[in-house]
Amino acid sequence: MCAIITIKKGVISVSKIKCIVNLKENNDVVFSNEVFYGVKGGNKISYQENGIMVTILIYDNKIIMKRIQENFEILLDFEKGKSSVGKYFINNDNLWLPLHTFTDTILVDDSYIRIDYQLSLDNEPTKFLFEIQYEVIE
Repeated sequence: MCAIITIKKGVISVSKIKCIVNLKENNDVVFSNEVFYGVKGGNKISYQENGIMVTILIYDNKIIMKRIQENFEILLDFEKGKSSVGKYFINNDNLWLPLHTFTDTILVDDSYIRIDYQLSLDNEPTKFLFEIQYEVIE
């Protein structure tokens, strides 16, 4: 299924996609080939992951990931070989916490993204491996 959305002078095509997600935290598997469905339009991928809305924005040298759920929001900024400070917002407490991130590797292909990164909250580093493979479905 494909929808066409007109925005100002341009046309953005939005396609329904099937996502296969793998996520490891340190050596522990969080997701292994989990299937989620979402949409892709331009440089943006969005899908629902067990009650969490995930949005991935893909730029030339950078990826921004937003994870939004009723109780929290997480904003992560990935750029290969660079440190950044993301945000963790706890809705109930109206509190922003800094998430210190170092991106080891980013691989982006036409239908695949891999991000190896280290994340620190309160100076406790955790290593993550995030992979998503997606395909347009009819």
